[in-house]
Amino acid sequence: TDLVESLLEDAGGDLREQSASSARRRAEARASAVQMKLLLAAYAPLWKQAETLTFAATFGERLLLEWVSESRNESDARAVHRTIDALRTLGRNMRASAAAMAKEQAAGLPVEPLLNALVKLAEELLDRAELEHEGSRVRLATSGTLGSDEANAVGVLAESVKAARAAARRTMSRNNLHQIGIAFHNYHDVYNRFPPAVLYGPDGKTPHTWRVAILPFIDQARLYEQYRFDEPWDSPHNKQILEQMPATYRHPDAPAGSTHSSYFGLVGEETIFTGKQATRNEAGVPIREILDGTSNTLMVVEAQRDIPWTKPEDIPVFDPDKRLPALGGYTPGGFQALFCDGATRFISEMIDAAVLKALLTCAGGEPVDLEALDAR
Repeated sequence: TDLVESLLEDAGGDLREQSASSARRRAEARASAVQMKLLLAAYAPLWKQAETLTFAATFGERLLLEWVSESRNESDARAVHRTIDALRTLGRNMRASAAAMAKEQAAGLPVEPLLNALVKLAEELLDRAELEHEGSRVRLATSGTLGSDEANAVGVLAESVKAARAAARRTMSRNNLHQIGIAFHNYHDVYNRFPPAVLYGPDGKTPHTWRVAILPFIDQARLYEQYRFDEPWDSPHNKQILEQMPATYRHPDAPAGSTHSSYFGLVGEETIFTGKQATRNEAGVPIREILDGTSNTLMVVEAQRDIPWTKPEDIPVFDPDKRLPALGGYTPGGFQALFCDGATRFISEMIDAAVLKALLTCAGGEPVDLEALDAR
């Protein structure tokens, strides 16, 4: 009994310590959040009182940088001007300590020469930074010498930024596919089947696309209600819907104003988009008919096509007289694809045609090594 009581007391002490530690962490997190909120509030005019922001960089013997903001009125522009001026002053006040810290961290490392060159360039850019305010416009311009070391450093930095932006765009496209996948499964919950490639209107003749059919499931119920299924997709009324393309259907590398879809089903008798005629509440493939397994069957892919998002057209496959169509076009080396289980994968453009065909069929019985697919 004494032993059990002692163990319980020790356990209670441990739990109290853990609870206190957890409470401290929560308090520290709240304090950090408050500090971050206060810090961001000081610079809020940069995104609250600037209507447009433009940044330009010119590379030559000198690096020329220009940042221009346009505000709704002169009062907002003054707030933006004060904020940038404060940031410029803060940068100048902190540059000595920041430079010393950076040099200390990089001492003896292979990146030390590049970092020293970047520090030198940053100091010159701060010294030469000129701030102008005229009406609703604020302009910050500066320049710095690009010697060989500085040019190499900027080149390395630019490549890193380029790679980071490419990765971010790839992630955004993957998120679009995830949203489409969730919508397909929610559609399945309602109709007990995935949407078909083409749905027909009340007359049984007027075709419409699955991209319209899943609108209620990507938080676009109001847009769906405006669409007229008793009219062609390109009727004068439905063309107004075309102009309101949801961002979910646009790849981040596609032109901002484009109304062409970036995501398509693969239509064929053996795919989940069989191309068979369907009314809005009928046809389509139920999960139970995907005998190859939802994780082994393709649903939607990203591809560059001049196809409006409301047009009932996708990518036909399995034509015995033709090769499989080229997919992707946004990311070098391949394309991203959504599978019937909701997962997304990057598929190499070098994938074997037989393997791709196996992924397209929903009941072909072909074995697919997904680990090998990921390794490509």
